[in-house]
Amino acid sequence: MLRRWLTLLLLLVLVGLVALQWPHGSENPQQSARSKGWHLPDPMAGELFEDFSRVPDSGEAAARLIPPVSSSSPAAPQPAPPAAHRQRAKHGGKSGGKSGGKSGHIALIIDDIGYDLVKERQLLALPFPLTISVLPDATHSRRAAKLAHQAGRMVMLHLPMEPENPRLRSHLDASFLRLGMSIARQQALFTQALSKVPFVQGVNNHMGSLLTANAASMRGVMAVCRSHGLFFVDSRTSSRSVAAREAKRAGLRWGARRVFLDDKNDLVAIARSWRHAQRIAARHVDCIVIAHPRLHTVKFLQGLKKGDVALLRPLTALLH
Repeated sequence: MLRRWLTLLLLLVLVGLVALQWPHGSENPQQSARSKGWHLPDPMAGELFEDFSRVPDSGEAAARLIPPVSSSSPAAPQPAPPAAHRQRAKHGGKSGGKSGGKSGHIALIIDDIGYDLVKERQLLALPFPLTISVLPDATHSRRAAKLAHQAGRMVMLHLPMEPENPRLRSHLDASFLRLGMSIARQQALFTQALSKVPFVQGVNNHMGSLLTANAASMRGVMAVCRSHGLFFVDSRTSSRSVAAREAKRAGLRWGARRVFLDDKNDLVAIARSWRHAQRIAARHVDCIVIAHPRLHTVKFLQGLKKGDVALLRPLTALLH
């Protein structure tokens, strides 16, 4: 009899111990797991950074991937830009590519702006030219564009386009231009994105390794750019991109990314990418560099020396 009672008492104690360890319904399971030291993968970030799955070699090799526009296939007639944009289009600067000076120059674009206003303010405080490219559906897209404009910086629309990477494709929101859409639908989404970001003077693609390889889609994008008097910069997230070619064919001011500064998010890799951009400029070639609002990137740019800063020019000075 005594043995039976002792067994029952032990069972009750075990049940109580299990109940104390069991997570309450109101507790976040991830927080509970981390408090116990279990390893869990970090959740997907709110902002989706560039798709680097098909990034071509940077430098002159990437520029050679842009085929010339054939004189036997002239561009289709395009509507003239609205009068309000014509004056702005006169200030495109000299043609990009080979520089006529002692050396080439570097233009810096900061992509994926609109989530972190603190880092944006740090970037805007830098004492050299840079261009801010704002995501249309970011948390603070309109505010971010206004801050850049008030600081005298050029604002671009960072237009979301469908990537090849399956992991990223499963997280795309309604702002992305997709390959299965009609051209009219893609253009409508593009126009809607422009309405969300004020002070836009140009456009570059966010992700887009799939869509930028589709000539019909890119022709539709360039038609919208032309009707709004906008230039286009091909972020070149794919070696198969035809975006720069179609921008040239449409008669737009255009450029193409040569170097990603922070595709590897550490200071050593960032410094290596910067030196690569410097070597390109030393060969009398202008170089468009794309970076992102990341802690290491901001720290690196804040530490640029006078000789580095001397190479930097406004983006419009390097456009074709």
